[in-house]
Amino acid sequence: MDHHFLLGQLVNQFRSGDPREPYASWMREQPNERFIRYLDIGNKEGIVVTKLDAFKEIFQTKADSFQKPEFNIRLIAPIAGAGVAFSNGDEHKSQRRLLSAPFALTNVKKMIPVFQQKANQLCRLLDRSSETNSEMVNMTQAYSRATLDVVLYFTLGMDFGSTLKPTLFDESFAEVFDPSPFGLLLIAINGVFPLVRSLPLEENRRFKAASERIRSTIRDIIRKRKVELSQTEQKEARPDLLTHMILESEAVGDPWSEDKLLHNVLNFLAAGHETSAGCLTWATHLLTRHPDVQHKAREEVSELLARKPGPDYVDLENLSYLDNVIKETLRLYTPGILAAREPAHDVQVCGQMLPRGTPLILIPAIVNTNPTIWGDDVDEFRPDRWDRLQGLAADPHAMSAFLYGPRGCIGRVFAMLEMKMLMAHVLSSFEFEPVVEEKDIKLVNPSPTLRIQGGLQVRVRRVEAL
Repeated sequence: MDHHFLLGQLVNQFRSGDPREPYASWMREQPNERFIRYLDIGNKEGIVVTKLDAFKEIFQTKADSFQKPEFNIRLIAPIAGAGVAFSNGDEHKSQRRLLSAPFALTNVKKMIPVFQQKANQLCRLLDRSSETNSEMVNMTQAYSRATLDVVLYFTLGMDFGSTLKPTLFDESFAEVFDPSPFGLLLIAINGVFPLVRSLPLEENRRFKAASERIRSTIRDIIRKRKVELSQTEQKEARPDLLTHMILESEAVGDPWSEDKLLHNVLNFLAAGHETSAGCLTWATHLLTRHPDVQHKAREEVSELLARKPGPDYVDLENLSYLDNVIKETLRLYTPGILAAREPAHDVQVCGQMLPRGTPLILIPAIVNTNPTIWGDDVDEFRPDRWDRLQGLAADPHAMSAFLYGPRGCIGRVFAMLEMKMLMAHVLSSFEFEPVVEEKDIKLVNPSPTLRIQGGLQVRVRRVEAL
């Protein structure tokens, strides 16, 4: 593979303008290969996994034989914390077990009124924004504020009010999780050369200051919550993650430290905010390009909300066409770019021996847009395909947006319900039209998630009653 002797595929990635490249193209150029060897940053060998059967073994049937590599932890943990998402082995199993209850369906259902509240606030924000900006709205920013509010409430049990009014926390969050292209480059290099973050650069200073503001705010909340709980004799069940982590870790005789609580809060703030906002952004983009799909989805959600303005879990689950729209969006524009793994010991995958420590790159887009799985129309936006999945596409592992197995997304049900509620209210109230040509949409690159440079600008108008 063509590569830079020091930066590996990073140069080709920059040139492509797409953080999924050149890896996704290799899958189509070499359709019969299961593993593609390449040289990465620092001239280190890596392997891109391209076949569904190998994905299933690594993520599911042989998941205990694989772990998150150290470089991946150095890359992301300074941003998103070193909690359950970056733990390995027994520590990961222990943390995941303790964290499972808040994501159980019975607890997630308690969040539906919050989803509803933030959906209504999002519609108010869009009304206000479209009036002051001649119907032009940055939907990425709008969705980001709403999903951040939702995940903050779920994680910390507090309403930060970011949807309707930007806060210092919201601005600091954007500084850390939506850095400039140069900041993203520093993050990428930091995974291999950690001293990069210590250089006296303005980008580093801004990142450090914003990161410290976020962590300081969360630490204050943790300390106050611990005091509140210590002064309350009867510990009532609350849906927020922080309270659960404090009480449950104490109940099992292994109280989590402030740092451990902080890092897990950061994990879920990062994952729960960015991916949902990204999917909603791309769904809106696709709906502007496919007005027939937009109209059909609007008819479905408008019928529900006219009959029941406060939908419950069953109502949201029964929005089958909207469900298809979201799943098809996740397939075509999977928010997470890659998952990194390495064998914890020598292990065979699909008959191929992988020595301990072999760097593996698994890119969901490689499975989600693979013609051998999804057919010749793989690149087309067709929500109806989800009503009649056939062949390999019918395999539940063929949709890799949330990954699967013991390290799969713990918040999958939460995310789907949240996105359905927000999209249902937005679609029933507004119609969207594109502002820029498809070819003029540029991606943030490099990036750990699939994002549009500057966000998605669309024309927003109130819809007439159907």
